[in-house]
Amino acid sequence: MAAEHNSEYKRIEFMGLPGAGKSTLYAAIMKEMQLRGSSLPLLAVDKAVHRCLLRRDNGLLGNLLKMLPHRIWEPLCGMRNTCSEMHAFTCNHVPMMHLIFKMLDCGPMKVEWRQCIIYVFFLLGAEHQLLRRYLSADEKVFAEEGFAQAVLSAFGYLAITKTSANDINRYVDDCPALKGVIFMDTSPEICLERLNKRPELPLILSGEYPAKRLDRLKYLDECLHIAADGFKRRNIPVWRFSDFGTQDVMSAARLWYSSVNSAPA
Repeated sequence: MAAEHNSEYKRIEFMGLPGAGKSTLYAAIMKEMQLRGSSLPLLAVDKAVHRCLLRRDNGLLGNLLKMLPHRIWEPLCGMRNTCSEMHAFTCNHVPMMHLIFKMLDCGPMKVEWRQCIIYVFFLLGAEHQLLRRYLSADEKVFAEEGFAQAVLSAFGYLAITKTSANDINRYVDDCPALKGVIFMDTSPEICLERLNKRPELPLILSGEYPAKRLDRLKYLDECLHIAADGFKRRNIPVWRFSDFGTQDVMSAARLWYSSVNSAPA
């Protein structure tokens, strides 16, 4: 079960405010690719991870276990057993991890928030290292959540007065290179209107009084725009979409598909 090291694996990610419509556009793009019999070898990140876990060498017994149904072998050979990948990612991205823990030390923070932030980056790091190690060169990953969206995990829980464009730009510079970012650039006001209709608020807004939620969303929006500019500075394509109140989501999916399918690999 030897694997080929793919240091150039390609990953396209979404980013946007909670309630921006990321999941809606993600589903529409996946549907568009299915309708077209997509020539783009884009894998949803969960399928890519599953494929790489099967390729990963877990020793004789572990590899035999993976011949059984996923629900049997996953607890023993799945993402819960990726300490070596997380260690490798940390060693390869020391400046990024240092910055994240610096942000965690910026001031008082709920234990629940701190645990959530650490979990996000440990999982992303292990996932990235696994895909980097076991994906073949022609396979690309399509992720609704990833390093671009994790800008909000790294900086979104800070006091609004602590916005630092320099730190966000350092994060963008230090995070793994992406093939592209789809930015759902929906206004904070529209996002708040949608979130208020949901039975439960996202964790990042759970500590805010109702009157302060829009301020928090505006702060998050500022973080995302700084990050988007940083990705463009790294020559990473940023496809920007606004609210779909006036733009049909399937039209947006077709537009994106056409633009990326005609671009060089």
